[in-house]
Amino acid sequence: MRKLTYLVLCSAVSMMWFGCGHHGDPSAADEARSLYGKSVRILKRYTDSLTHARDSATILRIDRNCDAALTRLNYEYPTDTDLSMSEGENDTLANMTLHYAALRDSLLYRLANPLVLMQDSVARDSTVSSVTVAGAVSQGQSR
Repeated sequence: MRKLTYLVLCSAVSMMWFGCGHHGDPSAADEARSLYGKSVRILKRYTDSLTHARDSATILRIDRNCDAALTRLNYEYPTDTDLSMSEGENDTLANMTLHYAALRDSLLYRLANPLVLMQDSVARDSTVSSVTVAGAVSQGQSR
């Protein structure tokens, strides 16, 4: 009876140890870290390129190339690799992606709606007459 109890107890402990313990695949964590690092580099590179864009065609080309680069990168890794990233890494990627999208949208909006400068409140002829009066005074003529 003692051997049976000992055998059941040992098998239960070993099942709990191997079944319930977290023995994550270290290669999955390494792959997730590599995916994170490469994604950050791609987003930084294309965000920097976007800041130098001068027209909407360039912005569109940069956006398509960024999307293609990120898609190719994600296909290089096994599925659900991004699930092994830490919460901080996921938040960083989300914030960088939102920053990229906001920058792209603001540049496109600025190109579509250029700044319109309001006219000065001073009448045009008042500035001309003051220049004429100043020129006449400097030449020794009086008004």
